[in-house]
Amino acid sequence: MQLLGAVVLCAVACCAVAQTPFLDCTDGSYPTKIVSVLVVDDGKSCTKDPCSLKRGQNATVTVVFQPDADYTDLKNKVYGIIDNVPVPFTLPEDDACKLGVTCPMKNGTNYTEKDELPVLSTYPKIGVNVEWEIVDTSGTIKGCFLISVILV
Repeated sequence: MQLLGAVVLCAVACCAVAQTPFLDCTDGSYPTKIVSVLVVDDGKSCTKDPCSLKRGQNATVTVVFQPDADYTDLKNKVYGIIDNVPVPFTLPEDDACKLGVTCPMKNGTNYTEKDELPVLSTYPKIGVNVEWEIVDTSGTIKGCFLISVILV
């Protein structure tokens, strides 16, 4: 019986989906639920804080979210928080509908977007918190999460 339990535990552990640790920006006060986040850099999934991002290459961020209403379009805004000051980060593409999400989006359905983020070699070697906002067409924040990264 112990052997069967060990086999089941190994099967569950082997099949678990890697996730990057993240925090909800405001303890769930934004209505769109962030289901999961995965950051991949240099072919490696980040599964612990902080995520190491190599300067001079792209990182991939996959976000699974569940809208609180029907939307025709949602966009992403990203900030690096440096000394408690949000510094905007320009994304190559900010439109969720162009990042793998089927639009229009329906309330209560999970959607997955995959973003490529350039980590420029000119960025300093620092640790930074990244705030990622999902906003509607009027700019109202619908969902938000924080991840901790270190640029190496």
